[in-house]
Amino acid sequence: MNILEEANKAVGGDRGEAYGHPADDFQKVVGAANALGVNPLSGPLHHSLYMVLVKISRLVQTPTHHDSIVDIAGYARTYEMVLEREETHDYRTQPI
Repeated sequence: MNILEEANKAVGGDRGEAYGHPADDFQKVVGAANALGVNPLSGPLHHSLYMVLVKISRLVQTPTHHDSIVDIAGYARTYEMVLEREETHDYRTQPI
C-alpha cells in the first residue's frame, strides 16, 4: 500500500469514524483555539493547512518518520473534503 492509499484509508475509515467529517472536527478545534486566544484561525481550511505545517516541522526533526509523511497526505485529503463541504456550508455565518 502506498502513502496516499494509507492516508485515504485512515481519513475515510478509523479516523473518519472516530472524529467525524474533517470540516466539523476542524471547526471545533478552531473554536477552541479562538476561545483560548491561541493564534486564532479563521476556519477548518486553515486548520488543515496548520496541521500540514506541524507534520512538516516534525519531518525536519525526524525526516524518515513514516506516520508524518502519511499524515501530510491525509491532511491534504481532509483539505479537499473541507473544500467540498464548504460549497454548501458557510462557517462564518453557520456555526457547527
